[in-house]
Amino acid sequence: MKKLTLLFSALVMLMTLPANGQTNDFYDDAPTMQLKGAKKILVTGEIEKDVTVDLSRLQKHTITVKETTITDGNVGFTGAYRYDGYSVYDILDRAVLKKKNEAEFPPIIDLYVEITNDRGETAVFSWGEIYYPVNMHRLMIATSVARIVPSKAKDLWPLPAETKVVAGNDLVTSRNISNPVKITVKSLDSKYPINKGMNPMFSETMKLCVNGKQRAILSELPEGMDSETYHTVFYGRGMGIHGTTPFTGAMLNELIRDYYRLSPEALQKGMVVIAGLDGYRAAFTLSEIVNRNDQQEVLIIDRDNYEGAGRFSIFPACDFFSDRAIKAVMEVNLLLPTAGSPWAIVVHGGAGAITRDRMNAEAEAEYRRALQAVIDSGAAVLSAGGSALDAVERAIRMMEDSPLFNAGKGAVFTHEGRNELDASVMDGSNLAAGAVAGVTDIRNPITAARTVMEKSPHVMLTGRGASEFAAEQGLEIVDPLYFREESRFRELQRALEREKHGTVGCVALDMNGDLAAGTSTGGMTNKRYNRVGDAPVIGAGTYASNATCAVSATGHGEFFIRYTVAHDISALMQYRGLSLDEAAREVIKNKLVKAGGTGGIISVDGKGNISMPFNTGGMYRGYKNSDGKKGVFIFADEPDRL
Repeated sequence: MKKLTLLFSALVMLMTLPANGQTNDFYDDAPTMQLKGAKKILVTGEIEKDVTVDLSRLQKHTITVKETTITDGNVGFTGAYRYDGYSVYDILDRAVLKKKNEAEFPPIIDLYVEITNDRGETAVFSWGEIYYPVNMHRLMIATSVARIVPSKAKDLWPLPAETKVVAGNDLVTSRNISNPVKITVKSLDSKYPINKGMNPMFSETMKLCVNGKQRAILSELPEGMDSETYHTVFYGRGMGIHGTTPFTGAMLNELIRDYYRLSPEALQKGMVVIAGLDGYRAAFTLSEIVNRNDQQEVLIIDRDNYEGAGRFSIFPACDFFSDRAIKAVMEVNLLLPTAGSPWAIVVHGGAGAITRDRMNAEAEAEYRRALQAVIDSGAAVLSAGGSALDAVERAIRMMEDSPLFNAGKGAVFTHEGRNELDASVMDGSNLAAGAVAGVTDIRNPITAARTVMEKSPHVMLTGRGASEFAAEQGLEIVDPLYFREESRFRELQRALEREKHGTVGCVALDMNGDLAAGTSTGGMTNKRYNRVGDAPVIGAGTYASNATCAVSATGHGEFFIRYTVAHDISALMQYRGLSLDEAAREVIKNKLVKAGGTGGIISVDGKGNISMPFNTGGMYRGYKNSDGKKGVFIFADEPDRL
């Protein structure tokens, strides 16, 4: 698709339009209403001195907007209005900048503003979207309003009552907060060292990050991205007119869409920082990239060489000036709000013939206390803004250190009277995974699995090699006798003619929207020949993807491996559009039962939905989430979903 954008022509056209909205035929002579609220606004932050701007002394502007809301990803229309008010550009023109990082980085493109209302709500705008558009008065503080309505429906939608921010270029108008009282000028934290005159300036790869955490490294753009072309006058503030230049690339919005969740909070406060190899960086708001109503996209361009730089470059079609056109892009970092975001944690301690008639009250109480302590510990990580990975590791380490569960200290014995331990972990944000199998002297196999994921090029290490690697990384190595619990050994003696299986696991969703899963086990009682079950097998006993869900399994591992249970649940969600609970039940209650497999899973999706189905007599399980909901369950007649 080709888009022709002549910025100078557009500027001329805008200048010839009536300044006072002389198109009342479209408004059906609707009356103009004055809005209540402050008529002065404080400008503070990185300026020479605070300024209180009297709006009445500024020139008035008029814009028309269609206002919308977003709830759970669904956009709803709320009304069409003509607003009269004062542009933020004119307001900020009353202040003198004093950047905190001016000596290091003089350009103003790393600046942004926070507009705050009398209730403490905040909307964020980049300096570029205020100062660089063709029409610099599309962002305003509105003080009066009129409806734009069909002639026969004058009361179709309500009028706002208070002064408000009006972002005229936003498709979803979440940034239109009421009664603004303060504008704070800020600059980005300096994490990118400046290297002026770098030659050659060629970045082979580009990192995609969320809140500073790397999610992907790209050496080329993904296949299938649509190409857009803009023909424009590339106008540089310091270098003059560069001439008419075609820019062809993919929409940055499309590249980053899998790394954020569309919500009012994200649109109000989300930012995107783009940095070049030489430290040159620019601030964008998430809204101006993904939430535009004017088709002026921000392009990411992929070509081998661009005027001695590369590989990736940025072209912001929305900007009149070229300052935010960055070459040799090294990093795209999404800064997303997390406060108030949902989180959830789910744990299991194994499934099997766990029925009320086979468990006394003392044992039941002990297991419930232990599960609750594990859940509370992991939840403390998430409620403080910690990562899903950290919560999963902490929870499973606690279960590995408890003799109550078949993992770590409580691991069952092999036929030869040894303890052989397996574990795995997976990061749903980037599909990274790590596992260890058949280890006999690593105190916490789940930590070893995470270390394999983060500090080795491999996914799974086994036996002596896994122990050597763990020791090199400073993990705690113990005498194999550490795992010898007499109760478990006596259980072995009783199990010489039968088998027992069980596992522990945890899945979690953090405030960043990241999912993680982990599983740890001592395997099957009386197992032989260095048997390895599903716990360390990615896709069988453990799986996590931000696109779908996080799963940890427990049960007869051979069946979970053959039917790739954990991944199958994810695939049913991704390719058939099933909900988390529908997918989990289809696999555990239908596919696995028909195959003769026994066990269960715990799972959570990116919205915090929880499913814990099993096809055995019981499963030790429990959860806690940001809504304050929690529970610990053991038996089949207790809840298995949320």
